[in-house]
Amino acid sequence: MLVAGDTRLADGKVLDLEGHEVQLRAVFQHGPVVLVWLRHYGCLFCKEQAAQLRDIKKEIEAAGARLVFIGNGNTVFARHFKATLVPDCEVLTDPSAATYTLLGARRGFWTTWTPRSMPAIFRAFRHGFRQSHTQGYAYLQGGVAIVDSTGVVRWSFVSRFAGHHPSPAYIVSALHRVLEKSAAVQS
Repeated sequence: MLVAGDTRLADGKVLDLEGHEVQLRAVFQHGPVVLVWLRHYGCLFCKEQAAQLRDIKKEIEAAGARLVFIGNGNTVFARHFKATLVPDCEVLTDPSAATYTLLGARRGFWTTWTPRSMPAIFRAFRHGFRQSHTQGYAYLQGGVAIVDSTGVVRWSFVSRFAGHHPSPAYIVSALHRVLEKSAAVQS
């Protein structure tokens, strides 16, 4: 599981939308990144979360970071997700789910189908999001991490069940705390 100070993620490998391997170190080298691991590209909760974060992308960028989504389906699913939900965001994919393992993502039927997911289902439906066919691993949860330009994890959140993700305001607050702490250390 990723914790503040962890550097293992920098060696993680994902694919870009053309299927070329990308080492996450290259993603971080230009500055802090808010990484969002999706359950899978057809997930109604992931669509909801992506739309919410897309709406605060400018706020994330104004703070000095980039927003990057990582799914686990194939590149066709990743390209469709980007085109339909987050056209102005970077989307990568990890079909091996190796970076999910580094994150400490929870797996299994009971982490997906749990009574705790019911309120999230109603919330997502109320906001117009619908489940489409599974486009990746159905029983894999996601998470969020803030990683600095050296590949050091500064903050992370691991979803405990389907539909469990931090609010955009919570992520922005964590980003500001991380950046303020980083600035204080550098001065």
